Amino acid sequence: IWGSKWVGMKFFEQFLSSPRSMNVFRNTICISIIKLGFGFFIPIIFAMLLNEVKNRPLLKITQTVSYMPHFLSWSICTLLFTQLLSPDGGALMTLGSKIFGYEPSNLFANPRATWPLSFFTEIWKETGWNSIIYLAALSGIPAELYEAAELDGAGLWAKFRYITMPSLRPTTFYVMVNMIIGSFNVFIQVMMLTGGNPNGKTSTLQYLLYDKAFNQFAFGEASAIGMISAVTIVILTVILNRTLKLNSTEQEG
Repeated sequence: IWGSKWVGMKFFEQFLSSPRSMNVFRNTICISIIKLGFGFFIPIIFAMLLNEVKNRPLLKITQTVSYMPHFLSWSICTLLFTQLLSPDGGALMTLGSKIFGYEPSNLFANPRATWPLSFFTEIWKETGWNSIIYLAALSGIPAELYEAAELDGAGLWAKFRYITMPSLRPTTFYVMVNMIIGSFNVFIQVMMLTGGNPNGKTSTLQYLLYDKAFNQFAFGEASAIGMISAVTIVILTVILNRTLKLNSTEQEG
């Protein structure tokens, strides 16, 4: 310990000056943005549809089925989609080739196909959980607000924009912060599907941290990557908080 050499910001400089590291950082930021976009609208629309279901048994069955993927580990989810889309006898790939007549190919070797598949997997896994959170929040909005809006001639979009969305701001903040954290923890999908190949184009910060620490034993660089991830999450959370104007909403309430 006493013989250790102080390196200052050396590892942070290495990260910022490395084209591969910046590409990985850009991948992670893009994942966060896309997840926030799709991960917000799909669950809230699904929750609003469930909120209109008056048949209690049907509602419970739908909630259970949509929530079940959340219990599966990422290893199982990744393995499931790998087997379904495998060019060697995968069910979906075989069915698609028979219907459309194209030659089965390895989609996971193509970065343009890997990311959409990864996004679809995450949306499939998390939509049920997020929609249940939104459904609980929707049930807490007073029905009198919608009744008063209807008396004033408000349509479906006006009620959604001026009543539903403002009322769901705290819930939206909670869901989106979890999505941001999840985006910076994307690891198993990359390791099992592509291993970051080709040339790190499908890698993420979490996988790069693992690669630096446990493959290259560059613990200093891995620590710097972990710190950069944590600081970026805090910055994105602050930006999200200001965008949703959560503090002003709470003060008004």
